[in-house]
Amino acid sequence: MPYAPTVFRENGRDVLEPYESGPGLRWITVKLSDGDRHLCDADLMRMVIERLQDEEVMVHSESNNQAKKPLEMSFPVVDSSSRCQQWIDIVVEIAKSYRDGIVAGRIFIDHDYVFGLGTSYAASLPRFLLQIPSSPGI
Repeated sequence: MPYAPTVFRENGRDVLEPYESGPGLRWITVKLSDGDRHLCDADLMRMVIERLQDEEVMVHSESNNQAKKPLEMSFPVVDSSSRCQQWIDIVVEIAKSYRDGIVAGRIFIDHDYVFGLGTSYAASLPRFLLQIPSSPGI
């Protein structure tokens, strides 16, 4: 199983998460601006959560997310339903769990990575992929 980098570091090391692709994989992407660079980690995650809740997102399939760009955070969700709001609700919970880890002082965001200042230009958050069973009428 391949591993994907995240925007987080823990105990001085990059956080790597297992990555699985498949049908129904969607990437929920929040755009950032250069001005967001000054935010502390907790405030940056709060802002990302607010943008998710306000549905200020882009949704891509796996094939459209191959060329990752700086100034974006992309969250993967595996879901066979067609309800975008359901995907966003899942991603809000993922982002909140990262925010809680930041507030607790366990992890931090690699700003060079997120804002394209380092050697890598991707900013994805594949903490875990959630499989949502599809229900009739959803």
